[in-house]
Amino acid sequence: MDALRQWAVSLIICGIGATVISLLSPRGTMEKTLRAVIGIFIVTTVCAPLANLKKAEDILPAFSFEGEAYYSDSLEEQMLAACKNTVGEVVENVAEEMGIAEYDVNTNIQIDEEYCIIIQDIHIVVYGCDSAVAADFEAVLQNKLGVSVAVERR
Repeated sequence: MDALRQWAVSLIICGIGATVISLLSPRGTMEKTLRAVIGIFIVTTVCAPLANLKKAEDILPAFSFEGEAYYSDSLEEQMLAACKNTVGEVVENVAEEMGIAEYDVNTNIQIDEEYCIIIQDIHIVVYGCDSAVAADFEAVLQNKLGVSVAVERR
């Protein structure tokens, strides 16, 4: 975080210096050249930390919440979690619209070698509703998600 602070201070100093030089310089034939030099100086100041960057943690340290890493170990795990969360949100919204209060969602999602997400099945158990509501719930979910959904009543 200290490196980020130093970079911000150097940007501020660079901006102030460029402004002062621009205001003090005489107008005329050298004005465009001076602006170009000042622009190159500012771009160099902005990009300077990238030359020393070895890894992202040099600028932004890893965040953690209650001892757990903020990011997962692999991209595949993140993709699976995001897909499961999206399916869960869709099911939650449809259940709320249809007045279904109690349900359990079980999704079987995998990623193949080409990083394609494959939703193999979605199984939902609903509690305390009649068969017509469960059938409508299943049809609406299949329409919204575009995959086969199995709804079981208990």
